[in-house]
Amino acid sequence: GASGLLVAPGTRGLFDDPGVVSSGQRGLRRHGLHPGGDWYGGREVIIPIEVTGDDTTDWETNLQALKVAMAIDPERDDTEDPLVFLVPGIAQGRKVRIDARPRGLEGEIGTEWFYEIPIVRARFFSTKPWIYDNTATTVTSPILAGSSSGITWPLVWPLVWGTVTASTFTVTNDGTARAEFVATIPGPVTNPVIQHVDRGVELAFAITLAAGESLV
Repeated sequence: GASGLLVAPGTRGLFDDPGVVSSGQRGLRRHGLHPGGDWYGGREVIIPIEVTGDDTTDWETNLQALKVAMAIDPERDDTEDPLVFLVPGIAQGRKVRIDARPRGLEGEIGTEWFYEIPIVRARFFSTKPWIYDNTATTVTSPILAGSSSGITWPLVWPLVWGTVTASTFTVTNDGTARAEFVATIPGPVTNPVIQHVDRGVELAFAITLAAGESLV
C-alpha cells in the first residue's frame, strides 16, 4: 500500500455471505409472509486502514488522499473497479477479486486520532455478490469440424459419400456458482448448439456460418 496506509485486522464482507433479498410477500390480515424466492443482494466489504505519517502534515496529507480516493462520485459511470485480494481461507487462498465501487470512509475521533495513528474503515460495495478468480479462464477448442467416414474405394455406382458426425467441445466451470461466460463460435459451422449438461438445457442457433464468420 501507499506509505502511511496499512491494512489493519478486522476486514468484513469477504468471508460473510452477502445479504439476502427475499421475494416473500406480506399476507393480508394474517401473520407471516407468503414464501417467495431468496436471492443474494450486493456485497459490502469494509477494510480497516491505519493511517500514519512522518509528521502531522504528512499524516493529514495521507488521510485526505484516502478520503478523496474513497469519496462517492455521482458523476462516475456504472463500471465497478476490481478489488483484488489474497487471503487464506477465502476462495481456497487463491488470488481473487470483487468488482466494486468506493462508498466512503468511517472513523472514530478518539485517542488514536490525536496520536495520529487512527484506524479508519474503507467501505466498498459490489452490485454482484460473487467473488471471482482474478484470472479469467479462456479455453480455445480444436477446430470444431465434423468428421466424415468418406467414400469406399474402388468406386461403385451409385456413390455413397458417408455420414458427417458433429463434433463437441466441453468447458468446465471450476467455481462454486453459476458463471457468466462469453462463447465465440467460428465458421464454418451449421446450427451450433450450446448445452448446459448439468441442467439439461440448451441454446440452439438455426444459422449457417461460413469460414471467416463467427457467432458471439
